[in-house]
Amino acid sequence: MIIWLHGKKIYCILCTIFFLALHAQVYALEYIAEGTGPTRKAAIQDSFRNALENVAGMTIDSSTHVNNTRVTHDQIYTHSNGFIRSYQVLQTLNDGDQYMVKTKVVIDMEPNAKLMSGFDKVKAIHVGINDPRIGIVVLNQNNAMKVSDVAVETAIASVLNQSGFSHIINMNQLNPTKTKRFKIAAAKSDFNTIGLLGTQEQLDYIVTGSIRANDIDIKFDTQVPMKANDATLTINTTKCDTGEAIQFGTYQETNIDITQKIAADNAKYKTGEKAGHDIANKLLNYAASTSKNYTIYVHNIKDQNSLSLLKDYLTDISGVQDVYIREFRNNAAVIDLSFTGDNQTLASYVTEDTEQPSQIMKITNSTIDLNMQ
Repeated sequence: MIIWLHGKKIYCILCTIFFLALHAQVYALEYIAEGTGPTRKAAIQDSFRNALENVAGMTIDSSTHVNNTRVTHDQIYTHSNGFIRSYQVLQTLNDGDQYMVKTKVVIDMEPNAKLMSGFDKVKAIHVGINDPRIGIVVLNQNNAMKVSDVAVETAIASVLNQSGFSHIINMNQLNPTKTKRFKIAAAKSDFNTIGLLGTQEQLDYIVTGSIRANDIDIKFDTQVPMKANDATLTINTTKCDTGEAIQFGTYQETNIDITQKIAADNAKYKTGEKAGHDIANKLLNYAASTSKNYTIYVHNIKDQNSLSLLKDYLTDISGVQDVYIREFRNNAAVIDLSFTGDNQTLASYVTEDTEQPSQIMKITNSTIDLNMQ
């Protein structure tokens, strides 16, 4: 009788585990996809797009596919909110002009950067956001000279390195004048200037912030005198090529130790670690997303009609959606769009417009400068 009861319990537990496993698999789908592109990386991105199209397409009524291809195309990208959790390249071919790849893609429909293995994180960083160069400037508010706080900067850099980001730039090794300009802009929270300065130093992202550590007057009933400190860190992460603040937060930690300095350093370091994890997760989620936001700066566009034709051309590019003309004046325009692919692939598609020839003047991680010919 006891054995039967134990067996019943075990059976129930196994059923529960099986149910949870089935439930979890709803959010992670494996798909074999093919992709083509002018580079191997572009072909891999194309396979991601094809995988998402097919997975999302499964949820769309088949009659819509037949009756309105364009509506289906838009719906697919609207519903393709999944992230690429991991992938494996199964085959690569190159005929001289085009790369063709076959990949096994795991699509996470409920993405969480913590689910990625270390190897998957590195792949996402390299393919999704081109292994960005990241600078860190954190000012010590307890110092009237607003010097950098090495403890916090080191903590953030350490977490980013552990998360797979390899290009962390030591801002204190820059020219002293440039470092000072960064610190002045950081103190004023002038993100446009921070972004501009970062672009000049070929940075993709820059983390700026300030830390303040205050001693806490607490009486400890211990034989060894103990000291307490409370640290508060405020952080902003700026995308340099657009000046956009993509992540911000305030972090607080309290630490107790045998000296005020050790207590303060430990409290500050812990706030830096917290901020580092948030920054890493933000960038990893962005890297894992196959759809990225891009801004195209168009120069020498003749008139409104030419701009409308360019918008129509961009809209028809596979993987492009949400094309929006943000500004048009003096024969120059600013166009925002989303694209399932990298900046180089988008640039190559843009210049294939034979009706309105153009030339790429400059490319950053999320911007393209286009000169109409």
